Amino acid sequence: MNARNLAKVGHYYRVSLASRKEVYCVVGRYNAKQHIFCGYFFICGALIHPKQAVWIGRISDMGVRTGRWPHVQAVPEWKYEEWPCPAFTRKDRISGQVRRMLYDDQLELISETLTTAADGYPDFVAGDEAAEVYLDQLLGR
Repeated sequence: MNARNLAKVGHYYRVSLASRKEVYCVVGRYNAKQHIFCGYFFICGALIHPKQAVWIGRISDMGVRTGRWPHVQAVPEWKYEEWPCPAFTRKDRISGQVRRMLYDDQLELISETLTTAADGYPDFVAGDEAAEVYLDQLLGR
C-alpha cells in the first residue's frame, strides 16, 4: 500500500457515481489499521459544512487507496472537532428494535443502546462501490 494513497482526515475526495453525478467525500475520522473511515458526502465540493452532508457513513478506504476516489484538496479551515463520527442507528429486522450506535475517533464501537427513534444515519460499513450505489439511490438515480 502506498502511503500517499491513504485517506487523509480533513481532505476531499471526488466520487463518480453510475448516474454520472459527482459527489464529494470528506474524511472525518480514519482507522488505517481497519481500512475504514467516517465519510461525509456532499453534492458540491465548495464551501462545505458537516451539517450540509447528504449522508455520513463508515466506508472502506479502498476507493481512496486504489485512486478510484481521487484526492481533491484539504478542506479549508478544517476543525477536527466539527467533524465527529455521529451516532448511527441499526434496526433489527426480526425484532424491530432500534439501537443507537456510538463510535470513538478510531471507529471502534463504544456504546450500543436501545432507542425508540431511528433518527441517525444507518449503521453499516460500506465498501466503496456499495457506497456509490447507496448514494445513487439516496440522490434519486
